[in-house]
Amino acid sequence: AGDHKVSINFLNDAFGGTAATDRNLYLDSATYARAAVTCGKLSLLGSGAQTVTVHDTTALPAPASSLPPPFTMNGGTGSDTLVLTVSHDTYKGDPQYTIPAAGK
Repeated sequence: AGDHKVSINFLNDAFGGTAATDRNLYLDSATYARAAVTCGKLSLLGSGAQTVTVHDTTALPAPASSLPPPFTMNGGTGSDTLVLTVSHDTYKGDPQYTIPAAGK
């Protein structure tokens, strides 16, 4: 539960001097648990990272008593879904990007 940062890191911006010769990346929309994310639209016009914040109101499950603390979870559980709709301008190739969520 709580706020979580989702980063979109644009790796390979390119600009050839005009709008027709420019590579950009856009986050057109973001939803989390079927709800629109506030500020869920981004224009990445140069290399680097931008972030959106998603708010999760789902209560965390109690840790299983058979796992000694501390324990590590790889991935999540539950029915929450993060959906990002991404588009781009292509110039000399498609944009490359990473989307780490919750530091992973």
